[in-house]
Amino acid sequence: MKGRILVTGGSGSLGTVLIADLLKTTDDVVICYSRDVHRQHGLVDYLHSRGFDDGFLEDRLRLFIGDVRDDNRLAWAMRGVTTVIQAAALKHVGEGEYCSDEYIKTNIDGTRNVAETAIRANVSKCLFISTDKVPGAINLYGKTKAVAERLWIRMNQYGHPKTRLSALRYGNVFDSRGSVVEVWQSLIARGLPISVRTPDPTRFVCFLPWGVEWIKGALAFMQGGEVFVPAGLKAISMHSLASYLQPDKSQWIESSLPSSEKQHEILIAPEE
Repeated sequence: MKGRILVTGGSGSLGTVLIADLLKTTDDVVICYSRDVHRQHGLVDYLHSRGFDDGFLEDRLRLFIGDVRDDNRLAWAMRGVTTVIQAAALKHVGEGEYCSDEYIKTNIDGTRNVAETAIRANVSKCLFISTDKVPGAINLYGKTKAVAERLWIRMNQYGHPKTRLSALRYGNVFDSRGSVVEVWQSLIARGLPISVRTPDPTRFVCFLPWGVEWIKGALAFMQGGEVFVPAGLKAISMHSLASYLQPDKSQWIESSLPSSEKQHEILIAPEE
């Protein structure tokens, strides 16, 4: 019997690659739940480029327009769902400082909606995609994700026999839309200088396929209540990355780290 996997934020960078992998490696029906119809069309184009034809997609893929802020819409999308991957979030640090109410509504209230709806729908496994901005959070984005992660994990305390909720933390994704690599490469291609923060920050970095494998691993081993952290994930110097992409330092514009960003991220806080 086929299962049904719902991916919130499914038309984002991670969701797109994850859905393609799930369609290839499972027999489940996969539901893309997102509020951006343009990106949903982009998801279908991406799947076509990976060899999935319309007949296969009609049988296995469901495109569901909706916002995690809307619990009624979530309830419709989760009918018969066996697994939920909560990847929907507002993620840019700078915008979070300015648009704090919107980040709270999506990252906290939306995550609570997903968890509560999943419990009511008797979903078996629910995985929340967290971030290295959570431990020792100093910006609004990190704090909203920290609250969301805590809410998600604590939902297990109510003892719902059919629903298990766990989380997965990892770092910055190089090959996602809007990443620093994409921004710098675009500037360099146009002959423009790149903006480099000082003092030299370090960041945990990964690629989308890594995230997909970590998600599948977490789903395979989760019992409910865990926060998974990838073993061996390394932090790199952003100045080293900048030097690799743009060796000519006369094309660097240096600026100090804003108060909303840490010089060094961590994946696990000392008190954890």
